[in-house]
Amino acid sequence: MLPNGTRGVFPCGDLYPGSYLGVSGNKNFNCFGTTRGNGAFFSLSAIRFSHITDGASQTMLVGERGIPEDLAWGWLICGGDECEQYISTELGLHHGFVGPSIIGSHDRFWSWHAAGTHFLFADGRVQSLSFDMDTSTFKRLSTRAAGDVPGNF
Repeated sequence: MLPNGTRGVFPCGDLYPGSYLGVSGNKNFNCFGTTRGNGAFFSLSAIRFSHITDGASQTMLVGERGIPEDLAWGWLICGGDECEQYISTELGLHHGFVGPSIIGSHDRFWSWHAAGTHFLFADGRVQSLSFDMDTSTFKRLSTRAAGDVPGNF
């Protein structure tokens, strides 16, 4: 837990670490947030299941991003922007599992699991995706209506 400090800084109360963020699509906004993501979650998003025309089994909603040992990222903040509540797939999955620490990035999905990271798909299933999966397939799974369905993965 991270105390909220002053009310003006974190008006939503105490902050707790979280490892799961929404998938905003395949365009990185450098942690500045977006109101025009092509995935399911982004600022002011109002996406409905009927908007997921690429297919529920081919569209990721939420992905795992590990919390680094130094706790630099992973604090979910109400009203947050990209890298706090949602991130894109543009940079691909992070391959940074290295012993007890992560050499990596706050703007990529990754986990402490040795082989891959978990994603919730729009059809309700959770699937582990290999860190070695094809990057273009990974990016296609993050869009909701691009007409670029990846097929088997």
